[in-house]
Amino acid sequence: VVDYRCVCGETISLDTGLGGQCGVCGRTYAADILRDAASETVSIHDMASRDQVAHLLDDRDDPHLGQTLGHYEIIRPLGHGGMGSVYQALDKSLQRYVALKLIRTATRSISDTPQLQRLFQEAIAQARVNHPHVVHIYFVGREEESPFLAMELVGGANLAERLNNGPLPFWEVIQLSMQLADALRACLRFDIIHGDIKPSNVLLTDSGAVKLSDFGLASRLSQLSEATQAIAGTPDYLAPELTTGQSPDARSDMYSLGVTLFEMTFGRLPYSFSGSSVGERLAAHQIAPIEFPEPWPPSVPEAWRSVLERLLAKTPEERYSTYDVLIRDLRRLRPVSLPTAGRV
Repeated sequence: VVDYRCVCGETISLDTGLGGQCGVCGRTYAADILRDAASETVSIHDMASRDQVAHLLDDRDDPHLGQTLGHYEIIRPLGHGGMGSVYQALDKSLQRYVALKLIRTATRSISDTPQLQRLFQEAIAQARVNHPHVVHIYFVGREEESPFLAMELVGGANLAERLNNGPLPFWEVIQLSMQLADALRACLRFDIIHGDIKPSNVLLTDSGAVKLSDFGLASRLSQLSEATQAIAGTPDYLAPELTTGQSPDARSDMYSLGVTLFEMTFGRLPYSFSGSSVGERLAAHQIAPIEFPEPWPPSVPEAWRSVLERLLAKTPEERYSTYDVLIRDLRRLRPVSLPTAGRV
């Protein structure tokens, strides 16, 4: 049995095999709502804490469809996460479509919860980084019951959806990884670390370029303390040092990037897990060896192994010292098109 927050704000207990029902609003939940917990962003204040997962709403039950917030008219849902939902909306003032992120609140006032602070934190961090591979922020709505964030609407799918069809060709892995590394380097120039790098936070444009999104766990590097931190992030992509409560830094993002690049290359995570709990997955990052494919695929350069090993090193000191060095290695591995040989 695990704790789960209903969409009405009530905390209920769900049986992992049977599901359950909310005693306040009566909404029922099937057991399979818990299946994707390890790929969702969670905040764990105790290693014994139980899985926290996304709230998945049936579109027909969504009260926000057709609603107007400020000058934004909500058109359709784009996705749901642990902190809220994202919709396509029409900006009536400029007659353009945007992505509208609504923060889910409990029954108490939003001003009494950390959700509003996280929304402002995300907006400020993301807006500071003006970069072609970072989603642009347009507006923050401070409405009491439905605080929201209006941002650039990216036309394509996210990287997680793309990976449902299997690994990417190596030339595309290199192309996207260089764009991601450049975006993270730009974040550092503004004293920002992302804190939640994973495929579902990497959006793909119609032309195939990447857009880094969801800065809800972003931090100002200069303001981090050495005190023990709450464990926050996505269990499948969390750097080993963060699972023990250490403060994040740029090398923590590098580790999460390494897990993402491994998944892009081979279509799976770099570790196998003996169980499905969050605690077992966090432990794997600390002790499990990287499981490279054997034999090595001929379409992937052997030197790629060294890049992934360095990004996925268990200790931060063994990873890349800067994104400049990482991008240099990525450029060296970039496939080069050669002209067809012919008679002269």
